[in-house]
Amino acid sequence: MTRRSLIKTTERSLRIAKLFELKILSDFILEDLDCEDIDTYLSRDLDKASLIPYMCREKASESYLADILDSLDLYHWNTSNTKLLYSEKSGSSISFLEKINRDHILDLVAEEIIRDYRENFSSYTLETYMRGVEYLFLLRESGEWIVLEGERFRVEAPRLEDVIASIHTHPGSSCIPSREDLETAIDLLSNKGVLAGISSCRCLFILRSRDPIDEETYSQLMHYLNNYDDFLDFLSNLASSSATINNKVILEIRSGVC
Repeated sequence: MTRRSLIKTTERSLRIAKLFELKILSDFILEDLDCEDIDTYLSRDLDKASLIPYMCREKASESYLADILDSLDLYHWNTSNTKLLYSEKSGSSISFLEKINRDHILDLVAEEIIRDYRENFSSYTLETYMRGVEYLFLLRESGEWIVLEGERFRVEAPRLEDVIASIHTHPGSSCIPSREDLETAIDLLSNKGVLAGISSCRCLFILRSRDPIDEETYSQLMHYLNNYDDFLDFLSNLASSSATINNKVILEIRSGVC
């Protein structure tokens, strides 16, 4: 049962949402036009973007960008702040715009999510430690954080289609996910989500995607879900505080937030 909720938008959460949607847009164009790659440029304030696909095998119509922006139904990118240019090779430059590596966008998004959570919501982890009441934080594609208060030792996640990240608090010192937590995290990452986390005073567990989940990676994650003891062994045998699954998913245990 959820007892109270709060909606909060921060400057960083809007930046996260814009980067996330830009990744969706660039990936769609890359596959739809069958291009070798795509260069992505952003203004410093993330108010303008230019995408330059190159070596494309499919031709785009004059209305192509407007059509795909309409079909993807993005919150932050439209024909007034987004341009689509074409080139025969990579390495073009655009004045006043900064090039970002498309392959690293989700890494940047994940780091920004963690930073935003620590700066704005770390006090809830301490409250869970003191009272036992768990809290859930959902970051939506709009850039809104939804904060939900649960019960002692339990919080339920509503079914939403546009969640970028989900973090919930754990009482005590453990941030290790239960089997149910792991199932929820896999479900999020399999539906465009970037990061699922568990926060305690002692540690912060993170499962995050670097790219859309493919079938092989999903099968590996489901193996851990169906063989939960193997997953716990995998965590206990980590050589460092992080591990990568098929170079698509990163599992991390970081320091706590109290």
